[in-house]
Amino acid sequence: LKLKKKIDFNDSISSMKNILEFCKDKKVKKLIYVSSSTGYPKSNKKLKENIYFYKRPSNESFQIGLMSRNLEKMINKYSKQRTFKTKIIILRPSAIYGKYDNFKRYPRLIPQIIKKAYSNKSYIKIPGSGSYIRNWISVTEFVNLIAKLIFFNINKKLLTMNISSDK
Repeated sequence: LKLKKKIDFNDSISSMKNILEFCKDKKVKKLIYVSSSTGYPKSNKKLKENIYFYKRPSNESFQIGLMSRNLEKMINKYSKQRTFKTKIIILRPSAIYGKYDNFKRYPRLIPQIIKKAYSNKSYIKIPGSGSYIRNWISVTEFVNLIAKLIFFNINKKLLTMNISSDK
């Protein structure tokens, strides 16, 4: 069973607008938003903030990359408003895995490899072209990072961090 990803741009934009308006109205001190590194174009350069919006996202993740970019643009516009006081940390994880990944219904890469390793196969074929290089982060490590960032004092109104990228 292969599931197609469907992205509802209108719902995503509306939801983000509601979150940001809530933060503004209720004077929320800090918002940690988990975005995606899929907004980056294919590049051999190091992942830097100034190339995130440089060219179109890669074809493999175009829709989610475009959505991530648009939501971040909205966050950026809000953060520049004088009346918006919430400090925002945007996290762009690359590849998260965890022990509760659904090995049968949602065959993502790390669960596939773990499943194959447990089946005692002497040869494990890893799917893909080999063009992507990623460092994986466990969901436990990612949640621990978020917990630390809750108490992290940021001086900027907006801080963006790439998480678990090899570059």
